[in-house]
Amino acid sequence: ALFSESQRLSITFRFQTNSSALDTRGEADIDRLLTWSREPANANRQVVLVGYSSSVGSFDQNVALSRGRADGLARRLQAAGLRIGSVVGAGPVAAVACNSDDHGQALNRRVEVWTK
Repeated sequence: ALFSESQRLSITFRFQTNSSALDTRGEADIDRLLTWSREPANANRQVVLVGYSSSVGSFDQNVALSRGRADGLARRLQAAGLRIGSVVGAGPVAAVACNSDDHGQALNRRVEVWTK
């Protein structure tokens, strides 16, 4: 239901291992998202943040970590004036890469940005 009325933006925030710290591209992506939100066509749109993790560790810990990443990002974006509609932590569900190596795990440590 969350995604049926939403569109995914191309911005995906990635995080360091076992951390809520953004990778180096994340800071620039915050600016890109804020610029997008200031466009007149997007003025009344809300952002939905969906956090994910790799599958390393327990499922419950990964869900909490993914939610913490999304919550932290939401606080930063709200402080900059962005409207946040929902924040979700999905843990290792819906991996975009194989979790068998560091590269795949890094791709799965993400927060996707959806809008409605």
